[in-house]
Amino acid sequence: MLLALTAHIALAGYGDPIDGIPNAWERELHVWTNAARVEPEAFAEHYDCGFDSFKPNEQEPQMPLLWEDGLGDAARFHTDDMADTNNFSHTSSDGTSFGARLERYYSGGYVGENIAMGYGDPWEAVIIGWMCSTGHRENIMSSNYEELGTGVRDTWYTQDFGAQGVDIAAHSVRLGAHIPENPGGSAELIAAFYDASGADVVRLRAIVNGVPKRMKLAYGTESSGIFSADIDVTDSCTAYFFEAELADGTFDTYPEEGVYGFGTCDWVDQEAQWMHRDADGMGFGDSGPEPEEERDAPAHREWRKWPFAGCNSTGTRAGWTFLVLLPLLARRRR
Repeated sequence: MLLALTAHIALAGYGDPIDGIPNAWERELHVWTNAARVEPEAFAEHYDCGFDSFKPNEQEPQMPLLWEDGLGDAARFHTDDMADTNNFSHTSSDGTSFGARLERYYSGGYVGENIAMGYGDPWEAVIIGWMCSTGHRENIMSSNYEELGTGVRDTWYTQDFGAQGVDIAAHSVRLGAHIPENPGGSAELIAAFYDASGADVVRLRAIVNGVPKRMKLAYGTESSGIFSADIDVTDSCTAYFFEAELADGTFDTYPEEGVYGFGTCDWVDQEAQWMHRDADGMGFGDSGPEPEEERDAPAHREWRKWPFAGCNSTGTRAGWTFLVLLPLLARRRR
């Protein structure tokens, strides 16, 4: 079967979805990847392989990665392909190599990929899976990368990394998400912040249904870290975006033009759960066109813990039997 690979042209603002990408779990996977980068030692008690086994450069904090639409498209495509064909490999089911696939979506000099299956949520995939596997940890902690795209479907995961000489100071609020995917009475909002000048953020807050909520540092530093805020969920529709006030008096928002959220909102992009933002920071769903291409919304995923998780340092498929479900990696310089 010959797969149809197409590259999307990004017309939205930074962080705003295109055809359902990124969805809630893809954003969460990205945030946990950045959390591991800005403070890898913070998760030391969770590493089965031990933090002392990390190489010295892997123990050093790195800047949080920017979201990149092409890498996001590539990651989602590969995750869907793996899930649809049960093909746990960097090579697409039609034989397309990892490098050739990424070239159709992303033009860069240095790219890498991690894949995983079977982990119950994005935190597990990053912290229990990839960070406890030598090659995958090298990808996550590499200082060579600037950008990331993620693809998540059920318990299939893809990370696509890239570097193409972008302006790393372009967006201070790198990416944000909510946990869990479908909150009940409360939720946690998490977002990555980075200031290339090293200046601390003056204020980072989540605007939730038009009401500001101050966020506190959870991992990393005030100039390169992950911030979080707990919120009570009392409305049937919860819409939010993140706003950073910088030392020079300017502001940066994520997403740039809209709001993400959860609940029974009038979403313009149903899969991503996104709609446009009005002047008061509230969302409204009738101000833009429906996406040209619709995808089936992912099935609800239960938060579950596998009794076993494996570390794969060889990049092979050997040994992933029973419930030991392993990540794979690939890297290529172009």
